[in-house]
Amino acid sequence: MKKIFFIAIKDLKLRARDFYAFILLLVMPLVLILVLGIVFKPMWTSTPFVIDMGVVDFDNGEFSKILINDV
Repeated sequence: MKKIFFIAIKDLKLRARDFYAFILLLVMPLVLILVLGIVFKPMWTSTPFVIDMGVVDFDNGEFSKILINDV
């Protein structure tokens, strides 16, 4: 576990030396999240899709009436 920690620290030190690469490493995911959030927002905030359909009820029972009213 210590080896992984030391490798991560070494890698962060190497990346911190190149300031522009470090900024790019932080900014690019934020820009990507922002762009994808704007593009796909209509997908997540859509209105319910309503379909009119015919139902044949030969039973005329209580359960079929409840089912037809709920669906």
